[in-house]
Amino acid sequence: MNYWMWSVHPPGNDPLDDIEFVGTKQVEDIRLARTTEEGGVAWSRRKVRATVLHHWSLENVPFDRQS
Repeated sequence: MNYWMWSVHPPGNDPLDDIEFVGTKQVEDIRLARTTEEGGVAWSRRKVRATVLHHWSLENVPFDRQS
């Protein structure tokens, strides 16, 4: 699975630095990590490649509904 993670947070306290990947067999790659700060707010991003142990139903993405 390849996916992006984003976060808006206070500067110096990036929650993506301490993220745990539950239900993964292996996290193969974390790329394109970048944090930008402006006006007292920070924006962070990461692109992750991982092998997951769950069958994700993606047939309706991006129009799926969360429950």
